[in-house]
Amino acid sequence: MPTKPSFHGRGHVPVAVYSCASDPVVRSGAEELGRRYAEARYWLVAAALSDVDPSRPLAERVGWTAILEALSSKDVHGVVVAGLRHAAGGHRVVHQLGSAVRGYGGFLAEAVGIRLLETDAGQPQGGIQ
Repeated sequence: MPTKPSFHGRGHVPVAVYSCASDPVVRSGAEELGRRYAEARYWLVAAALSDVDPSRPLAERVGWTAILEALSSKDVHGVVVAGLRHAAGGHRVVHQLGSAVRGYGGFLAEAVGIRLLETDAGQPQGGIQ
């Protein structure tokens, strides 16, 4: 379960990275892709939140609720997801994600064009496809 994060930071556009998957490896990878996407655009990642049960309604997800609170208070101005499949469980939920974010005057960005590359040392490094 995510803890209540601190959303204070400096940068051009503060965003939250969000993912929802039952597999911790998938969640971690989705977060990393979201971070790389934001960093490539010089956005400040003010928070990275996730939920573990994509079958739960959005209103019952602790991480998603924290993101809505951050949007409401203007601590973040946008939400980055690695892919809509990492945040939602179907077209209806994708529509709800976008509507909720826009309802607070924010934006929803899908991290397309970013992939993790392996360096010679085996360390992941972000890249733009």
